[in-house]
Amino acid sequence: MEHVLADEATGVFHGLIVRTTGGRHLFADRDQVEALYERGVRLAVPGDALREPSEDAVAEEATRDPLADGLRRAWEWLSQPR
Repeated sequence: MEHVLADEATGVFHGLIVRTTGGRHLFADRDQVEALYERGVRLAVPGDALREPSEDAVAEEATRDPLADGLRRAWEWLSQPR
């Protein structure tokens, strides 16, 4: 498990970003999570039922790299014609 997607203030659990044994990051919606443990998670569905994080807006935001986003924005600003 890489990220828990939840709003702690309201107690709303959205889902998880999980890292597969192959190193891929996939999104498990809250309905696909059967149990959470201190060192793992048990899914209610097979692994091939999980989606790419880009298919869910909240999950996609959680997987963004803030440094990479900042560098991309800086490059876009620098490379704009003046």
